[in-house]
Amino acid sequence: MSKSVAILGKGPSVLRSTKEFIDSFDEVAGCGRPIFKGYEQYIGSRLHYHFANQTGTPYTKEEEGELGIKQLINTADRTPIRDNFNYKDIDPSTGILAFDFFVQQSEYTEIGLIGFDLFQTMQKMYYFKNEEFDPAVDWLWKNGTYDHKGRLTRVSLHNTEKTYEYFNHVFDTNQDKKFYIISSYPFVAKDNVEVL
Repeated sequence: MSKSVAILGKGPSVLRSTKEFIDSFDEVAGCGRPIFKGYEQYIGSRLHYHFANQTGTPYTKEEEGELGIKQLINTADRTPIRDNFNYKDIDPSTGILAFDFFVQQSEYTEIGLIGFDLFQTMQKMYYFKNEEFDPAVDWLWKNGTYDHKGRLTRVSLHNTEKTYEYFNHVFDTNQDKKFYIISSYPFVAKDNVEVL
């Protein structure tokens, strides 16, 4: 039986999404603790899979229950999901690992990518307010990785161009799947890729 999944990144393009769009997918996956409170009109209020590298603050048990999280997948170094990723010359973000996880499963025939803005330098990184940023990774502000406007000031280790190349490789080699994209990065539509 085929299934569909919406994967939530945290880029500003999340704010172009709607609850209705997210709810049209069978399941929802989130990367690195997306913030739902106050953003339900964009992303709804359910989360089946949570992919996180364990450096951030986890959801509370109460939040997990409210969202309906059924599986937490650790994307830290030396974890199975990271060890199984083998695309050349790319340091995969948690979002890429989540995407790869669903692409590898044949039952997922429709995959939505929401807020995958590909770590563009001098662009705002997250859809939420600076003060809502996870305090566990405050060091990214203190060391100047993000400026006071929440923009990425350096070239990301998650190389933007190689990540885009990776996505196109996946689209081209998975013609049996349909992809839907909401992103600030200029993705190009294909027969199996709808850019929204």
